[in-house]
Amino acid sequence: MNGLFARQASLALILICLLGGCVGKLLGGGKPDALYRFGAAARVAEISATETAQQTILLEPVRFAAEIDGDRMLAVSGTSTRYIKGSRWVTSGPGQFAEALRRSFAARAPDLRLTGQQGSDRTGSALWVRVGRFEAQYDAPLMESPPTIMMETDATLYALSDRKVMAQQHFMVRVPVLQNRVAALVAGFDQAATCSADDIAGWVRRITGRLPPEPALSCVPTP
Repeated sequence: MNGLFARQASLALILICLLGGCVGKLLGGGKPDALYRFGAAARVAEISATETAQQTILLEPVRFAAEIDGDRMLAVSGTSTRYIKGSRWVTSGPGQFAEALRRSFAARAPDLRLTGQQGSDRTGSALWVRVGRFEAQYDAPLMESPPTIMMETDATLYALSDRKVMAQQHFMVRVPVLQNRVAALVAGFDQAATCSADDIAGWVRRITGRLPPEPALSCVPTP
């Protein structure tokens, strides 16, 4: 009888909490994580398209290193790493950076078009991109002073017909952040992604023989 009474009392307590709005306390509660995007700002074409037909380039699925492949923001100090508490990307990094690349190509290389679907004739070229670092890098272990956003990316352009490599390039972007707060860090991540995507678009434009691009966006300190 005591066991039956205890179970009934527990069920009654849960029902009262559900009706009273204390579900969060039963499930762990707490303030929900804030969600952010990067590389999503609308872009205006900075270079006029040439009179030649627009060339299509297949964009392979973008890859991120395992520690940054999800939706968490990584902070690093020496050999110490941690994820920034209470803040996440609204979706995983690879998909967001693929969209940033499409925006950069539209703005800086409008005579080139990225596509995620391969044609049946297997002509043209393809772009493979892997991001190895996308992190807030701190000088001190306590991570109290403003960091520098680091982004390192490897890109390979190859022919679809025989998969022969046309060119390979390593890109590194550093964006100093002036304040150690989440909003400033997110702005720094966003600028690093945009700079990196712009650099890749300009590089592909040169490799494919299109007109030389204008200088890429300058990565300046983020307030």
